[in-house]
Amino acid sequence: QVDDTDEYKEEFGWFNSVKLKFYLDVHIYTRPQDSKLNDLFYDCDIGDADYSYHVKSNDWRVRALVAMNGAYLPRLARDPDARVRREVVDWVTRRHEKGYGDDDFYQGYPKQRALMFKRFIPLSLNLGDISYIDAMVTDEDEWVRYSIARLGITRHIEALIDDPSDYVRMAVAHNGQEHHLQHLINDPSWKVLKLIACNQNATLEQLHTVAHNTKQSVVFIDLIHRGVFFDFFVENSKNSRVKTLAARLGHCHEYLSRDKDYFVRLVVARHTTDISILNRLANDEDYSVRASVVEHTTDIDILNRLVNDKAGTVSSAAKSSLAHLANRSDTSTPVDAS
Repeated sequence: QVDDTDEYKEEFGWFNSVKLKFYLDVHIYTRPQDSKLNDLFYDCDIGDADYSYHVKSNDWRVRALVAMNGAYLPRLARDPDARVRREVVDWVTRRHEKGYGDDDFYQGYPKQRALMFKRFIPLSLNLGDISYIDAMVTDEDEWVRYSIARLGITRHIEALIDDPSDYVRMAVAHNGQEHHLQHLINDPSWKVLKLIACNQNATLEQLHTVAHNTKQSVVFIDLIHRGVFFDFFVENSKNSRVKTLAARLGHCHEYLSRDKDYFVRLVVARHTTDISILNRLANDEDYSVRASVVEHTTDIDILNRLVNDKAGTVSSAAKSSLAHLANRSDTSTPVDAS
């Protein structure tokens, strides 16, 4: 019979936070309400860490503990259990990376993948002999190959650039140089194209190619942040984030001022200086759009019209703006010194 603790054993069972002094805060505090969790850490107690003995254990969790401590890595790189081999590569990564930016790009098990990692801080590596890692680039396990690509070593990237896994190619696109990105520029996965868009090594020409190779709004957003914009980003997108970002940056105000999403029209009202657009938005069906027009224009004709607006907040704001403009005009009148 399977009980609730089996899930925890699968996810946490090979960690022993006391004996190995491993940084497990994230894992431990994930389920602080579970009283059985800490006891499960001791299911794999390896005593005083006699690695030469425990590396031969029949329990994959014990062998994984050995790998997590950086012992017998060449041997464990050939372990029959993929979960042990994952720990071999993860140890190399943890041991040599200086840190990440705000968004790590792979957390936990495959179902927990997070795809945003633009602010990644490159690894600082002094690996020495890692021939055992070199031999793992053809590993059958996706996670193992992914973690190797994540290291960013050129020979590994080149070996994994055509990997069948989208996530492995994503890591390649993230760490690749210009020629690697060119190889992936027509990749069928939008996730890979997104990572090319985020890679600072991508050329302007490559960014333009990505723009024309995808219809994904999330990729458009990254391209806009990189300074690349085409009108079809908003014309072919139903995503309000793309449209509001474009409006904030001054793109397609005429087109976006007619958008069915009131918030897109509101953002246009905030950022446009086109009087004809403001005139049209002053008649918008949504009072918040009209209020935004009042807040961001000094056009007397528009403000005079909105003084009589049916929404009290808009009318009051228009009167206040006109009074402010009148006062400013009075104070700017030159005084006759004679």
